[in-house]
Amino acid sequence: MNEEVIPVILSCDDKFVRHAACTIASIVKNSQRRYQFYLLDCGISEVNKQKLAEWDLGKNTLKVMPMGKVEAFERIATLSGFFPPANFYRLLIPELFPELNKAIYLDSDIVVVGDLGDLWDIDLGDKLMGVVYMDPTFSACDEYDEFKRRYQIPLERRYFNNGVMLMNLEALRTFGFTDKLSNLIVKVCSEASNKGVCVPCELLFNKTFDNEQLLELDPKFNFVINCTYSKQLAKRVQPVCWHYICYKPWTLRERSFSGCTFFMFCTFRHYYRYAKCTPWKDEVYKDIKWPVVVKMLWKWCFQPVEIFVKQRLLK
Repeated sequence: MNEEVIPVILSCDDKFVRHAACTIASIVKNSQRRYQFYLLDCGISEVNKQKLAEWDLGKNTLKVMPMGKVEAFERIATLSGFFPPANFYRLLIPELFPELNKAIYLDSDIVVVGDLGDLWDIDLGDKLMGVVYMDPTFSACDEYDEFKRRYQIPLERRYFNNGVMLMNLEALRTFGFTDKLSNLIVKVCSEASNKGVCVPCELLFNKTFDNEQLLELDPKFNFVINCTYSKQLAKRVQPVCWHYICYKPWTLRERSFSGCTFFMFCTFRHYYRYAKCTPWKDEVYKDIKWPVVVKMLWKWCFQPVEIFVKQRLLK
């Protein structure tokens, strides 16, 4: 068995810490490899840090790394409105880990259902990162071209999601990754401060990197949950990483049921399964709005049956 320790880095605040723990639990449960997890602490409470410290991960280890506030990250997060500052602290990874030449970064809304070691074993060569491109058939958002036009990203450049990255840290340090992205944040903030626009972290990445600098990964390593396309492609792709970008299983809001109730529940079950393996196992259903769930289940599952029966009776 390969005894190489695989570094996996996540970043979150207190609101997302239990979801980050779910990501970690899912990796451990589906792999025989050894992992060193690093969690960038962007505001985790002492109570939750204690839970992490007492968590038994077997042969794997977890290190929580407190982050001092970076003004540029806080400012762009405020400008974005939707995205918390923790999203932008991934920009510091190459400098935070000078001892590492390579690492995996994962968002905290991901559940891994296969062996993450398969991602680690991919040879990056001289590429800066391995990423999954958000081609139309895998996209959870149809606004990428609008983003490209607004931020002067060439339309022919393929857009990628940075929720899963196999990072060549040595090459990124040589490239000046942290400085380039930090300077871009300052520029974007100054240009967009009065426009009220949404600035996701991944947009900044796409503005910085040409496709030639990146290695294209199999879509299974970052499979975006989207009703329109995911239902049709999941069987063919056989996802390793389910990425809940728009549809969060721990909230089950009304939009989660838009026409694909059964499929969405099938994907959400992965989250519930591994969330019960974390120190927050008693809080798995904490944020679910049960009246909304009942309403939507009735609307998408039972209401069509009721209508059918009434129509038959009328005939």
